[in-house]
Amino acid sequence: MNNSIESPHDWDSLRATIARRGVLINILVPFLLLAVGYLFRKLGMLPEFPTLDESAHNLLLYILGAVAVGEIAVAFYLRKILFQPARFMATNRSFAAFAEICANNVITVFALGASPSIYGFVLYALGGTIEQFIFFILIALIAYRAVRPDKELLEKLWENVRMPQ
Repeated sequence: MNNSIESPHDWDSLRATIARRGVLINILVPFLLLAVGYLFRKLGMLPEFPTLDESAHNLLLYILGAVAVGEIAVAFYLRKILFQPARFMATNRSFAAFAEICANNVITVFALGASPSIYGFVLYALGGTIEQFIFFILIALIAYRAVRPDKELLEKLWENVRMPQ
């Protein structure tokens, strides 16, 4: 798969690259984890019932849920930091270099946004329910929607990089 940006101002290619990476990290990976967890449980490799007592399991659920929701805020903040014009000044006003940095930065942001699905897998592996696992996947999907850089953000960033104040 070639993710390089070809023409000087190929916004469609940049947005497609970002979308591909987002779908892979924030949609495909969580649902693959869900499929693996479900398969392992059906094969008897994961317990059907919680391995912890009910109060400890609920406490773990609440702690992981709070951390997962907090990671949306952290991912949003990280996106704000990684998409500051000062981080793009080394591009020498080249759109291809700008696009490459954008495409690489979203990997970090998307990975942080997808991590709640890993918490769901851990909870599921400890005997949690499929509904609890799906809850964490939904948090990851919300994070993807919240932290995905939109066209306006990218265009404004490019303008600031191209013509710094």
